[in-house]
Amino acid sequence: MLINASLTARKKGLWISALAALIFGLYPACAKMSYQHGANSTFVILLTTFARAFSLSLFSLLIGKTILPSRSEWPAVISGGFFQSLSILGIIGSLVYLPGPVTIVIIFTHTILLLFFMAFRGEQQLDGLVVMVTIVALIGLSLVVDVWTHLDGLSPIGISLAFLASVATMSRLYVFGKQTQVDHPAVVGARVFSCAFVFTLALLLFSPAIPPDFGMGMFWATLCCVSLVLGTFAMFYGISLLGAFQFSLMVKLEPVFTALFSLLISKEILHFSQYLGM
Repeated sequence: MLINASLTARKKGLWISALAALIFGLYPACAKMSYQHGANSTFVILLTTFARAFSLSLFSLLIGKTILPSRSEWPAVISGGFFQSLSILGIIGSLVYLPGPVTIVIIFTHTILLLFFMAFRGEQQLDGLVVMVTIVALIGLSLVVDVWTHLDGLSPIGISLAFLASVATMSRLYVFGKQTQVDHPAVVGARVFSCAFVFTLALLLFSPAIPPDFGMGMFWATLCCVSLVLGTFAMFYGISLLGAFQFSLMVKLEPVFTALFSLLISKEILHFSQYLGM
């Protein structure tokens, strides 16, 4: 009975994690359209981070959960929020210096970093098959985002910021994995993103938040929020069922869906190598 229940939970976790990748994959195309209608990255980041915090908090209250953490829980909440915001800031900073595909591939090295970190702590078995699958997934990702045509004149600053974002992503996934084992996934998300929103307010020190034009601009900005809100719910539930590493491996499907949504929404042309990567 316990084995069957475990397999059912794992299967459910795989589907939810794949759903998270699908929904997250919609965000880049929507953000691009929002930028084309006048929004800047500061506005989109603050809006979507607030939307995630608000929706997760509201859902937690509706199901009767307590959002305010106890004194002993504050360190984990703050660290999760800090790493979440550091991941966002690292990504935005690296995109100033690097082509988007290079940033994406570097950030998604968080899976193999998480694998070695958990193996070091004795929480994940480090065998050849797991390492091979992780590396093959990363190679496939590099083809999907067509990184091999963007390798000339890379900035060391951009590479450093992208790796900072990768380490931060690894750290937050690890923290989320621990938290969702003892707290309700929505409560973990509500606490983390409320804290992350406070940290991301630091963006206003560098750039004002510029909204898009009303009409289509706000439509795409709203769709950004919907994508990240629904994807975040799926993310925390997926992590609670699969654990941080397995979810991290599954979410590599996100750029595949990103490429497909870019094809549908932005009419971007995909090359054969990108289909091969998928």
